[in-house]
Amino acid sequence: MPIRIWWRRTWWVFPCALVLQFLVMRNVQPIDDLPGWRVNWGWMLGVWNGGTILMSPFLAAVAAMVMMREWPHGVREQVAPLPRGRSSTRHIFTVLYLQGLAAMAIALAVGAAMCVAYGAPIESATLPWQFLTGPAALLASVLLGLAVGALFGDILVVPLLGFGVFLAHQIFFWSGFPELFTTEVPTWFYEEARPKATHLIATITLNIAVGAALLCFLDWITRLPGMRPRWLLLASGALLATAMLIYTPWVLANNTETYELIG
Repeated sequence: MPIRIWWRRTWWVFPCALVLQFLVMRNVQPIDDLPGWRVNWGWMLGVWNGGTILMSPFLAAVAAMVMMREWPHGVREQVAPLPRGRSSTRHIFTVLYLQGLAAMAIALAVGAAMCVAYGAPIESATLPWQFLTGPAALLASVLLGLAVGALFGDILVVPLLGFGVFLAHQIFFWSGFPELFTTEVPTWFYEEARPKATHLIATITLNIAVGAALLCFLDWITRLPGMRPRWLLLASGALLATAMLIYTPWVLANNTETYELIG
């Protein structure tokens, strides 16, 4: 029942996310007035994951707004001792994240159908990792929004958060290191190259580690002050340290190669 309640309050997220996903997939170099990625599976999956450049800021901002307006600190404090009160934050996360995944799933179905129709080669796709990078980035973004919404009550934080997550691609994309919150939108055709599996795996694990750290912190901050287990903070810190261990070796090695030649 609580899931259904949050769905009724946030149903509009899905159509908005779907529009944003297709805006990114449409805004790519065309071939014969159609998106160029239809002739290459690796390119299509890269652009599909790149939908997070708009979806992640949007869902992070929405998550923060829902926490501030629909589940504010005063309400959380009243129901925190109850099991349903403690689970509501997880229900909000589930509803928002699944709506984002549903939008990505529809876009993937359309992209796959176009690639099949045009006989696109699949050798340039790095499977199964290209199916996971976008969803992992989306997961971290929604949890970031919930954590920010739980910490702050000022609605002005919402647009600032969305803009900040959008700017994340300026930090991670241009460096060539593992990407956090948003993923690369390839705008060029790479027939004889494909994304490196090591870069994709690092991106996935980085986002999952950060997302798990945010989840532990969120579970801690939404409890009553006297009922906050210290182990949740320790787990959050350990997971953030893990994220740093994933990211730092790429920086120290100046490893900016994100593609490899096929064959």
